[in-house]
Amino acid sequence: MSDRSNQPEGSNNESATFPIEENCESSSPELPADVDPPGTPDDKISRVVKDKNEEAEWKHSYLRTRIPCRQIGMSNLSHIPKLEGSSNYEAWVTGIQGIALTNRVWKVMNGTIKRPVLAENPSPTQLETYELKLDDWKEAKEVAQGYILQTIKQGPRAHLSQEMDAPTMFAKLKETYKLKGYTERHIHWRNINCSTLAQYGNASKYSESIKKSRTKLGEMGYTVPDWMVTSSFLHGLGEKYNSFVTLILNTRQKGTDRMLVEPKFDSIVEQLINME
Repeated sequence: MSDRSNQPEGSNNESATFPIEENCESSSPELPADVDPPGTPDDKISRVVKDKNEEAEWKHSYLRTRIPCRQIGMSNLSHIPKLEGSSNYEAWVTGIQGIALTNRVWKVMNGTIKRPVLAENPSPTQLETYELKLDDWKEAKEVAQGYILQTIKQGPRAHLSQEMDAPTMFAKLKETYKLKGYTERHIHWRNINCSTLAQYGNASKYSESIKKSRTKLGEMGYTVPDWMVTSSFLHGLGEKYNSFVTLILNTRQKGTDRMLVEPKFDSIVEQLINME
């Protein structure tokens, strides 16, 4: 038996085990020095930047869908008669209204939709809404201005200035050339009574012009009897259509009362167009 007392105090046997102190921090893998763990200030900043980028992308997407894509499409303006003056203002405004409605700029052009106004001390949401509406209004105004300038002749253009926006231009042209009162009645009546087929080239355009003048007079409270319109239309056909006029006047049918039925304007127009 060995005497343990002979061993130096504090000496240890090679097979002896010693308790190992655990280090809580050493259980996690070390991160590179330039990378912060989750939840650090840099990570929070990155999240804020990401959120802002996503918000900006949303706004951009919203603008693409909120503001309609408008194109002036000058080729589509070719069918609109260029404004010369009072004589063709109604035809011009009818044409330009059609294309402006199609491209959703009519209410800006005629002044129904005014330039947006920013509220006093606006909130962020109010400011954002204002900016979107202003961008939309400006785009519509520019398209409408292009329509006007491309469909008027030099005379009407002289009444406009570079400082005018589309609503102001349209209002000025309307004030200058839209007929009022007796003058307007006279123009429409003269068109019904004195225009000819030769001026329009075909029966369809000729009859449409007379119909429009008749409708305008009706809107003003002056009804033109059908027989007057019919007689004026037949008179304006010219010598080339004498045989057609004779046929209309001499081959009338009898009604239920055994009386000869007067020729109707719409019926005559239909017959003439079918002949052509």
